[in-house]
Amino acid sequence: MFLRRWWFLILPPAIVVALVGFLINLLVPVVQRVGRPPGADLIIAQNIERLAECMRLYSEKHGSLPPPAVYSKEGQPLLSWRVLLLPHLGETALFSEFHLNEPWDSEHNLKLLPKMPEVFDSLIDRKASVPHTTSFRVFVGPGTAFEGRRGISPKDIPDGADRTLLIVEAAEAVAWTKPAELPYVPEGALPALGRRYANKFCAVYANTQPIWVQKSVAESALRAVITRNGREPWEPLGP
Repeated sequence: MFLRRWWFLILPPAIVVALVGFLINLLVPVVQRVGRPPGADLIIAQNIERLAECMRLYSEKHGSLPPPAVYSKEGQPLLSWRVLLLPHLGETALFSEFHLNEPWDSEHNLKLLPKMPEVFDSLIDRKASVPHTTSFRVFVGPGTAFEGRRGISPKDIPDGADRTLLIVEAAEAVAWTKPAELPYVPEGALPALGRRYANKFCAVYANTQPIWVQKSVAESALRAVITRNGREPWEPLGP
């Protein structure tokens, strides 16, 4: 019994020291990982993935993705799609505070800007930017996942949810409630993407899979995933 419990005491000292050192080397990385705050890349990817997941929940309830904006009876955009996601973010109380028949910058709705949920935080340079803004935006225009004033059904994405972008990190940040999205013109120049980094930007597919894309990616590959029904040849955006 004694030997079973204290077997390591009869080992040569050199072997005991080596064994203890081995165990410490195994534990140190674990402690460092637990205590280390998540990096900017991880936070951005987690936030954009959560927004895509909320869009999925919205589509399950309403039968379509959210429209790019809340529109007036006359067809004027009033509030961003981000406001429509609030109930799926656990922000039902905040959603109920908005006057959905008023523009984002009305006297009442403007007071709600400081209540921006953290998930819309794209970690832009806070010292050089206006507070309560986000660079998480969507493409609007012919063939995009946010074409027209009505939400697109997930079934109306023939290119595939794993090959169609939902949300991207734009180069320009906007007030989170403002209905200002990225216009996509098939024959025009693409909007600038990526605010935090000079060489890459974050995006998320309609299947909620986030991805980091190098800004040097072929334009044809990027256009292929901006559209949901272009039937373009598949070109991977990243490794």
